[in-house]
Order: sequence, then C-alpha cells, then structure tokens
Amino acid sequence: MKRKVLVIISILLVGIISVMAIGCKEPLDVATDYDISFDDLGVKASASVAASVTSVDESKIKKLNEINDELSEDRDILETISYLYNLANENLMAIDYYASIAFGKAQVLIGDNLDSYAYSREYIVKDANVWFFQNYTYDPTATAIVKNIMESSEERYTNNKGATIYKRHGGSDSLKDSCIEDFLTENSPIDYSKMAKSGKKHAPKIYTEETYNEFRHVRIRYDEIDNALINADTLVNGKVTYDSEKELYTLEFNVNVSNDCEALEKGRQNLSAAGGTSVYYEKQHQIITIWKDGLFCSYHTDNLWRGKFGPFLYGSANDYQKWFTYNKANVTKLVVPKDTSWTANCREDESD
Repeated sequence: MKRKVLVIISILLVGIISVMAIGCKEPLDVATDYDISFDDLGVKASASVAASVTSVDESKIKKLNEINDELSEDRDILETISYLYNLANENLMAIDYYASIAFGKAQVLIGDNLDSYAYSREYIVKDANVWFFQNYTYDPTATAIVKNIMESSEERYTNNKGATIYKRHGGSDSLKDSCIEDFLTENSPIDYSKMAKSGKKHAPKIYTEETYNEFRHVRIRYDEIDNALINADTLVNGKVTYDSEKELYTLEFNVNVSNDCEALEKGRQNLSAAGGTSVYYEKQHQIITIWKDGLFCSYHTDNLWRGKFGPFLYGSANDYQKWFTYNKANVTKLVVPKDTSWTANCREDESD
C-alpha cells in the first residue's frame, strides 16, 4: 500500500500537476521573489538561435485580443491559441539547446480539508543529444508519516535523443535536512547516497522511447511541454494578446475538463495507472508566453484535481510556473551534470 501511494504522489505531483519551490525559511512567491533573469531565464533567444527554429507565421494569426478583454469562445481566438501553442511545442522538441526551471505550490486536500502544502522544483537541460531532468518534492510541515508519502526526488537522463532513458528516484530520506532552497546540480538538496542503487523498490530503470512514453503517458515524446492535446475543440475559452515592443504573445485559456474531452485523456490515464479511481480535473487553466520567433518564454498552469485512492478522497490545487532559456553561451549554472555514472546501475523490465 505504501509503495502504491508513493507511486501515486510521485506521478501526480511530479508528472501531471505541479512543479513547485521552497526556500530555507518560507515559500517563495514565485511572481515576485524569484529573479527569472538568472542564467537568461525568460530572456529572448539570440538571433542565431531564433534562425534555427520556425518563427510565427502572422498569416496564421486569425485574431488577437486587447489586453483587458475577457476570455472568449470565439473560434478564431481558440484556433490562434492552438497554432501558437503547438508551434512552440514543436520548436521545443526540435531545438538543439534549452534549459528551464519550474516551481510553484500545491495545496494537498484530504476530503475537502486542506492537509498541507507541498513544494517541488524541476530543472531541465537539453543539449544536443543529451537531456537531463531533476525534480524533488518537499513538504515542510508534514508529519513523518506524511513525509514518507509526499516527499521524493528523481532524475532522468538520455544521451541519445530519448532512444534510451535512464531514471532513478528516492523517497523522503533522499532529501537533506539542511536548506532546501538550492536545487541546481552543483548544490543539490538531494542526498544521492539515499537514491537507491539496487533493490526493486527504487531500482534505477532503463526505458526505451516507447516504454517511457507509455509509462509517463507522453503524447509525443519526452521533451514536449505538456501531454494535453490543445486545439480549438479542446478549449473552453481563451484570449491571446501581442506585445509588439517585447515581440511576445500571451495565451490564456481554460481546457475542457469534461469526461468526454480528449484534451486530458492522457492525464486521466496517468492518474488511473497510479492506482486511482474516479479521478477527474475540476479546473485546468494556463497562461503561456511565446516569443515571435516561436519559442516558449514561460509556461504557467493552475489546476484542481480530485480522486479516490483506496478509501481516501484526495485532491490538489496546484500552481506551476516554468521559464526557459535558449542562450547557451550565457548559461553557467543550468548545465548537464558531469557525473552520470549512476546510469550503469539501471535495470530493464522492472515494474514501477
């Protein structure tokens, strides 16, 4: 049962809902307290980088909103959102280099009552054939029992464009008791000696592209931004504005979370695969900024899901924010770790 719950929390909090942050003393307000210029986060790509991807085709922008407009069901608006979103997602998978940091906050619900807040951070670097992912989830107020359920660490790595993906993770004891603010590889809060190197429970795994996509319920491949299908038919409403001075599009929209909506089919499969029943979203709201060159600047989603796991009714209200950089020459800290020897301990055909 404990193993099942750990899998549930790992997939739900890490894979679907939220990637979040915490400082040493108190949670960061990500909108005001974090310097997103760090290592060029949220900064426009250089001209040479922009030339390597597909820029926005203005002839495909059917309609734009004024900044103070309400969210609309206008078909032209929804199709414009779909075009920009999917263009940026395709560019993200095609580009040779990007790095990103994501964080936010989750309100963990048991029944209708707030039980605690969970935080985590995500760190990704894609550099040519190599892709590295690091995430940890942390609950600063949880009891020892809840910590065993809520807290975890994880790393994933490929050096052949996802043909083979290595993964390792650990439970609550893999996080250091000292300051949890640091999360870059050079100063990580993860205690690597506590990330299991053997044994079925937390054994490092090897995935092929097919088995990884199946396990993670990835729609396209490992480096896409979101596994939801976003098009005009899967959106409830939205708006899209353009800042000509910054050359930046802002998309805001609500995804259809009804049971017959294809947009979140993979998400529901993911929850069900974790052992949940009657899992559903009550809200899926996104705000995304995209440069005129067709690359993501930032990605923000807040959502609410509920579901029953065994005899317990769980839920989580989540806030997730991510920023990107594409200017490798200006990046000094967001790097692929030099030591990836842990992949030698990974095993194939082990169930998660």
